[in-house]
Amino acid sequence: MKPPWFTKPAALAAVVLLLLFGLGLIEDVVRGRRRYRGLTARARDRRALSAESLFSLALFAVLALVMVLTRRVNWYGLTSARAMAPAQPLP
Repeated sequence: MKPPWFTKPAALAAVVLLLLFGLGLIEDVVRGRRRYRGLTARARDRRALSAESLFSLALFAVLALVMVLTRRVNWYGLTSARAMAPAQPLP
């Protein structure tokens, strides 16, 4: 017996509806990610040049300059320069 004439179009319509539903879910995820990215970018831009960040950057620069000029810190071992052993020549 031959199937009724509407089974193929009904199956095709069901597949199309399922695909559209899945694409709608993907669209919601993408829209949410874009909105979140925009919010975080705006928040980052707002606090990028705040007084606290500029002060901490300036303080770090001054302290690093003092340490380098006085050679009191071995940056790799974080020990004082007086406690370091003298350099040995390579054989």
